[in-house]
Amino acid sequence: MRPFPELAIVAFSSLIGLADAKGITPGQIKNLVTFGDSYTDAGVPADNGTAWPTYAAGYANVSLFPFAKSGATCSNNITFRPFPSLFESQLPDFFAEKKNGTLPKLEGKETLYTLWIGTNDVGANGLLTGHGAILEDGERVSVVDTVTCAVNWVKTLYDSGARNFLFQNMIPLQHTPLYSADSYINHYWTLERNTTQWTVSMAELVISGNKIAQLLLKALAPSLSGAHVGLFDSYGLLKDMIANPSMYLNGTAPLNVTIPLKSCVYQLNESTSDTGVCTVAQGTDRDSYLWYDELHPSEQADRMVAKEIAKTFMSNVWLVFAGPTDEGGRGVKQGLITPNAYGTVLDVGAGLGHTIAYLDRTKVTRYVALEPSLSLHQCIRKMANEAGYTESDGSLIILSCGADDTLAILQALDNTPADTIIAVLVACSISSGEKVFQKLIRDVLSPGAILFHMIEHIRQALIPTLKDIYANPYLIFHPFYAFFSNVWAILGPGMDENEQEIKRNLITPRARGVVLDLGAGHGHTIKYLDRSKVKKYIALEPNMCMHSKIREMASSHGFTESDGTFLLIECSASDVHSILFQISTLEKQHKEIQVDTIISFRSACGFPSPENTLQRLVRDVLKPGGRFLFFEHVLSERKDVAWWQRFWAPVWEIVGQCRLDRKTDRWIEEMKDVDGQGRKISMWSEGEVMDNPDEPEESLFHNRLGQFVKHV
Repeated sequence: MRPFPELAIVAFSSLIGLADAKGITPGQIKNLVTFGDSYTDAGVPADNGTAWPTYAAGYANVSLFPFAKSGATCSNNITFRPFPSLFESQLPDFFAEKKNGTLPKLEGKETLYTLWIGTNDVGANGLLTGHGAILEDGERVSVVDTVTCAVNWVKTLYDSGARNFLFQNMIPLQHTPLYSADSYINHYWTLERNTTQWTVSMAELVISGNKIAQLLLKALAPSLSGAHVGLFDSYGLLKDMIANPSMYLNGTAPLNVTIPLKSCVYQLNESTSDTGVCTVAQGTDRDSYLWYDELHPSEQADRMVAKEIAKTFMSNVWLVFAGPTDEGGRGVKQGLITPNAYGTVLDVGAGLGHTIAYLDRTKVTRYVALEPSLSLHQCIRKMANEAGYTESDGSLIILSCGADDTLAILQALDNTPADTIIAVLVACSISSGEKVFQKLIRDVLSPGAILFHMIEHIRQALIPTLKDIYANPYLIFHPFYAFFSNVWAILGPGMDENEQEIKRNLITPRARGVVLDLGAGHGHTIKYLDRSKVKKYIALEPNMCMHSKIREMASSHGFTESDGTFLLIECSASDVHSILFQISTLEKQHKEIQVDTIISFRSACGFPSPENTLQRLVRDVLKPGGRFLFFEHVLSERKDVAWWQRFWAPVWEIVGQCRLDRKTDRWIEEMKDVDGQGRKISMWSEGEVMDNPDEPEESLFHNRLGQFVKHV
């Protein structure tokens, strides 16, 4: 197995309560404010291309406000250089622009502040060559002083209202062409030197400086109420690039992690005003190099840094230091994972590896961590090793591929399926999450295995539910209303996005007249109604906590209660008399009317007495010639899948308010009516039931869709 970074992206928080334990959430960050030296200077990129902040802002779709300047140290009072330092130039510029209105208002919760500095403090013309200032006590400045200065950046910005910080530690400078043992005379230092001594000294400065930063940040965080202070492991990321260049570099020349793409050789004591003898790579060859010049990472390396940093506020890898993030779900995990996980366990989105603490080592023989963020791998490895899982004996596998790359996962597992899949707080950050998990179940999960996906919905919905109950004490008598509304706020948008094509093909050309939407949820069906054909929209939703979302969606698509084009009914689908009465209010004479279209999208699985309820709705509420459109969880025709659907049905009924084991498609297709002579006839004049083309037959969440026309 290849080595991975020695540190992880770690985050420290002063808040240990559950409400704030998860830290920054995906989509929260809107602004990126950067400070530092030439590694971060977006105005004059040191890679002679595009600096990492510009890439990161683009990847994450946030606004960039760059203040980093080339040549900077933390403070010219500590390590002087004739360049704009952090404390004497960059921070004053930031506060001045903030005060005079040049900067827009940067909300604390929506803004991430980053600092990447230290290279010039410890390097040539800095601590390495004895150029630090003499302090009042007569001692020369040390790495403790330069790192303490950098950490004070957090406190300074916090006092001005900033709340989200990312501190980037120093890269392994001892491996740069400037400071490595194989270095040559170059633009940055043309004087005589001992390259071996420089390499050893630089390694000591960087490693000790990074450790000091970690300890200082850990000590500082508890005093910063409401702050999220992250430590980004630039050192580990660059070390991994050196060890595994093929994972990061993709140019057309041979991969190179020792010689820069712009290599300029000077003579001893030659003036740096000369150009030296330079060799410069061109075109796509440039992306084969780790270093741009003797000191700076290449543009391709900067892209990799940008991608990893973008993940810290796109994919929610902000994890509270020393465990508070994990505290919130400890009871749930102990009750669900510990007694049930067995065999080969695949942990999707492993993060820092907290799941390992809940595995019974006597039952779990192999732990497979799926974590695309390379910076987290070493932390996973450390936690796994402490629990007795190691790569040397094959009981630990760490993968960096995406959850949808089931081929790579199976290859790593020697083409043997996993016995348990665990997914905790990851679906919200996986594009097309439902399809990805269906693919995992189909390709990677062994028949009869266990999928821990439900825990995620419980965990994410818990705190919003408690807040809703606090705001509306009436909900104490109906807590599940608030809970399921919050679960649906998590699941609904993604499911709707995944099913757009199905809904457009099924609903848009067929729905007409007065439409009754059974179990309307948050009103996603409204988006697929053709307003020129649909006159009135009726939402049947017994959960009062869903109503505000339905009203918002209806209003945005031209259906309002004031003009009689929208009606919201709060009762069970089985209460047909109430439904008919409330529909009649759409008519001025309160004349009993029937609807032209009934739509049921994953609703019948939650009906009480579902077969009878569907029968009465179609018989009494749908007019002759009206259409019934559905897309429902149904019992699989495969016996092995059906067995597991029945096994999980009671649990999913609690979490998802839906049974997985109902024969809804058959009940609808075989529905009967009674003619005028008392004979049983088919309810339908035409119709069909279809399989979901995007769904594997092995899926536990088996769905079928259909459209039927009621006989006249």
